[in-house]
Amino acid sequence: WNRIIGMVGLERGNWTMMLRPWWRIPESADVDDNPDIQDYAGRLELLLVHQRDGHELSLLARHSLRDGGRSHAAIQIGYAMPISSYLKGYVQLFSGYGASLLDYNHRQTRIGIGISMMQWL
Repeated sequence: WNRIIGMVGLERGNWTMMLRPWWRIPESADVDDNPDIQDYAGRLELLLVHQRDGHELSLLARHSLRDGGRSHAAIQIGYAMPISSYLKGYVQLFSGYGASLLDYNHRQTRIGIGISMMQWL
Protein backbone atom coordinates (compact mmCIF):
# COMPACT_ATOMS: atom_id res chain seq x y z
CA TRP A 1 0.00 0.00 0.00
CA ASN A 2 1.26 3.43 -0.88
CA ARG A 3 1.26 6.05 1.84
CA ILE A 4 2.89 9.28 2.90
CA ILE A 5 4.51 8.98 6.32
CA GLY A 6 5.50 11.78 8.68
CA MET A 7 7.75 11.28 11.67
CA VAL A 8 8.80 13.27 14.69
CA GLY A 9 11.16 12.00 17.36
CA LEU A 10 12.35 13.16 20.76
CA GLU A 11 15.29 11.93 22.83
CA ARG A 12 16.03 12.66 26.45
CA GLY A 13 18.63 10.75 28.42
CA ASN A 14 17.99 7.03 27.93
CA TRP A 15 14.52 7.57 26.43
CA THR A 16 13.45 7.90 22.80
CA MET A 17 9.94 8.59 21.53
CA MET A 18 8.86 8.57 17.89
CA LEU A 19 5.44 9.41 16.50
CA ARG A 20 4.60 8.35 12.93
CA PRO A 21 1.28 9.35 11.40
CA TRP A 22 0.53 8.40 7.79
CA TRP A 23 -1.96 9.03 5.04
CA ARG A 24 -2.79 6.38 2.50
CA ILE A 25 -2.60 7.42 -1.13
CA PRO A 26 -6.05 6.57 -2.50
CA GLU A 27 -6.48 3.91 -5.18
CA SER A 28 -9.45 3.46 -7.48
CA ALA A 29 -12.02 0.97 -6.14
CA ASP A 30 -11.51 -1.48 -9.03
CA VAL A 31 -7.79 -2.01 -8.26
CA ASP A 32 -7.78 -1.57 -4.47
CA ASP A 33 -7.15 -5.02 -2.95
CA ASN A 34 -7.29 -3.74 0.65
CA PRO A 35 -9.76 -0.85 0.91
CA ASP A 36 -10.00 -1.18 4.72
CA ILE A 37 -6.30 -1.61 5.52
CA GLN A 38 -6.08 1.67 7.48
CA ASP A 39 -8.89 0.50 9.76
CA TYR A 40 -6.72 -2.48 10.76
CA ALA A 41 -3.07 -1.52 10.20
CA GLY A 42 -3.70 1.94 11.57
CA ARG A 43 -3.07 5.56 10.77
CA LEU A 44 -0.66 6.37 13.61
CA GLU A 45 2.20 4.65 15.39
CA LEU A 46 3.94 5.54 18.65
CA LEU A 47 7.30 4.02 19.63
CA LEU A 48 8.88 4.39 23.07
CA VAL A 49 12.38 3.01 23.74
CA HIS A 50 14.38 2.93 26.95
CA GLN A 51 18.08 1.96 26.90
CA ARG A 52 20.29 1.17 29.86
CA ASP A 53 23.64 -0.65 30.06
CA GLY A 54 23.23 -2.23 26.61
CA HIS A 55 19.68 -3.42 27.35
CA GLU A 56 16.76 -2.02 25.38
CA LEU A 57 13.05 -2.10 26.20
CA SER A 58 10.59 -0.93 23.55
CA LEU A 59 6.85 -0.40 23.26
CA LEU A 60 5.15 0.14 19.92
CA ALA A 61 1.45 1.06 19.73
CA ARG A 62 -0.61 1.51 16.58
CA HIS A 63 -4.25 2.59 16.17
CA SER A 64 -6.75 3.21 13.37
CA LEU A 65 -7.96 6.50 14.93
CA ARG A 66 -11.54 5.39 14.34
CA ASP A 67 -14.30 4.30 16.69
CA GLY A 68 -16.91 1.58 16.66
CA GLY A 69 -16.39 -1.35 14.29
CA ARG A 70 -13.54 0.47 12.54
CA SER A 71 -11.46 0.81 15.73
CA HIS A 72 -8.51 -1.59 15.69
CA ALA A 73 -5.11 -1.46 17.35
CA ALA A 74 -1.87 -3.32 17.89
CA ILE A 75 0.79 -3.34 20.58
CA GLN A 76 4.30 -4.73 20.50
CA ILE A 77 6.69 -5.07 23.42
CA GLY A 78 10.33 -5.86 22.81
CA TYR A 79 13.37 -6.53 24.95
CA ALA A 80 16.95 -6.76 23.65
CA MET A 81 20.00 -7.72 25.71
CA PRO A 82 23.68 -7.90 24.85
CA ILE A 83 25.08 -11.40 24.23
CA SER A 84 28.55 -10.42 23.05
CA SER A 85 30.22 -7.27 21.79
CA TYR A 86 28.52 -7.63 18.37
CA LEU A 87 25.33 -9.58 19.07
CA LYS A 88 22.08 -8.94 20.90
CA GLY A 89 19.39 -11.42 21.83
CA TYR A 90 15.80 -10.26 21.71
CA VAL A 91 12.28 -11.26 22.66
CA GLN A 92 9.24 -9.62 21.09
CA LEU A 93 5.54 -9.95 21.87
CA PHE A 94 2.94 -8.66 19.38
CA SER A 95 -0.82 -8.58 19.77
CA GLY A 96 -3.34 -6.93 17.48
CA TYR A 97 -3.98 -6.24 13.83
CA GLY A 98 -1.65 -5.43 10.94
CA ALA A 99 1.16 -7.87 11.77
CA SER A 100 1.55 -8.62 8.05
CA LEU A 101 0.08 -7.36 4.81
CA LEU A 102 -1.44 -10.76 4.04
CA ASP A 103 -3.34 -11.08 7.32
CA TYR A 104 -3.72 -7.41 8.23
CA ASN A 105 -7.40 -7.85 9.10
CA HIS A 106 -6.93 -10.84 11.44
CA ARG A 107 -6.10 -10.39 15.11
CA GLN A 108 -2.84 -12.14 15.98
CA THR A 109 -0.79 -12.70 19.09
CA ARG A 110 2.74 -13.94 18.55
CA ILE A 111 6.09 -14.12 20.28
CA GLY A 112 9.45 -13.92 18.58
CA ILE A 113 12.89 -14.82 19.86
CA GLY A 114 16.08 -14.11 17.96
CA ILE A 115 19.58 -12.73 17.64
CA SER A 116 20.52 -9.47 15.94
CA MET A 117 23.78 -7.84 15.00
CA MET A 118 24.54 -4.65 16.85
CA GLN A 119 25.43 -1.43 15.06
CA TRP A 120 29.17 -1.46 14.49
CA LEU A 121 29.70 2.25 13.96
